[in-house]
Amino acid sequence: MAKLKNNVMLQFSIITSIIIAICIIISALTISHELNTYYIKLHVEMYPSLVEIHINHHEEVFSFFEKSVEDPIPLEVELIFRELLSNKSIFRIKVWNNKGTILWSDKKDLIGKNFPENQELFHALNNGVVSQKLSRAGETEEYSNENLSGLVLEIYIPVLYENRTIGVIELFEKNEKLTQQINKNIILIWIIMTITGIVLYLLLFIIFFNAHKRQKRTDEELIQTQDATIFALAYLSEIRDIETGKHLERTALYVKLLAIELKKHSLYKKYIDNTYINDLLKSAPLHDIGKVGVPDKILNKPEKLTPQEFEEMKKHCEYGAQVLKEAEKKLKFQSFLKIAIKIIYSHHEKWDGTGYPLGLKGDEIPLSARMMALADVYDALRTKRPYKEALSHETSYNIILQERGKHFDPVIVDAFTCIEARFNDVSKYML
Repeated sequence: MAKLKNNVMLQFSIITSIIIAICIIISALTISHELNTYYIKLHVEMYPSLVEIHINHHEEVFSFFEKSVEDPIPLEVELIFRELLSNKSIFRIKVWNNKGTILWSDKKDLIGKNFPENQELFHALNNGVVSQKLSRAGETEEYSNENLSGLVLEIYIPVLYENRTIGVIELFEKNEKLTQQINKNIILIWIIMTITGIVLYLLLFIIFFNAHKRQKRTDEELIQTQDATIFALAYLSEIRDIETGKHLERTALYVKLLAIELKKHSLYKKYIDNTYINDLLKSAPLHDIGKVGVPDKILNKPEKLTPQEFEEMKKHCEYGAQVLKEAEKKLKFQSFLKIAIKIIYSHHEKWDGTGYPLGLKGDEIPLSARMMALADVYDALRTKRPYKEALSHETSYNIILQERGKHFDPVIVDAFTCIEARFNDVSKYML
């Protein structure tokens, strides 16, 4: 499910396939129905003429429709109807009066019956037009004893006399050629629609794939530009500091290592995800951006700062946070700046509440700032400064342990102890 959620191409393929499949099915069924209806209508058009030829100029036939069911059928009328059966395609005839009752049929047990739900019959009676019904032989109980298979066409031909419908002659046709043609039509239409659907899908896929590639390339360029801009902004504050080297990259990697390790912890496994880690990686280099507001004489002073100077130095947290808050106001979506502001403002807070600028304690300190605090101190210990030499990894490691529960979150220190060798590798190879 996660793979589907994050894969735009897979989502497009599935959704497009479903939509095209639905369109193919609907179109194929609709076209097949319309084409078959048209083809059957053309086929049926010959039967009214056939019936007219047989009954025309036979007044006794027209009189027969006015008689009661109990009245015997004249022999000459029955011969006319049976003559219609001589057509090889017709295997049954029903003759209906205008009340919907069967007056005659080659199947004698049907005579006298009435079928009030026969819509095609009453359409022919009421509107005086030919109607038809196509069904499979196995679907109707009436054909069960006829040893039939395939399609059966029922044709309802109204009998008109003196401008009124006096009855209907129903012909049952079993036409192998018609059945074959209808089946061919259906198969051909499904083949055409399937090929059309596949071609359409491929065209849409190629168009979307190319657009997706362009968009992805643009997104990657924007991300790279964003990352470069973030780093340049962060480096702007560092360039005024006497500290050199790759402090920004190292601290970002330390924080990332801590976040990945903390993700395994039950307290944070639901909170820390890949998006959080990526935002953290972008935010970490900005942690000292507020130093741009600190005077050079304080920022680059080799000796210990006076209490007044230290108070001024502490303001870099507020300066940096305020800068990013103003930037965040310009955005209409949630960005990594939210985490960056927390890191900038609170990375000098201490677990025991003795840090600055607010003296936050324990879980009051944002998790991102707690990780940044350990990463920043470790890198400061391992880096040579004008007022101190660089400490070894072992010494730095022991200092971090001593500050467990004081300066640093105990859980984060425990995570650090699990990956301290990787901290050492980053420190050695990124000097």
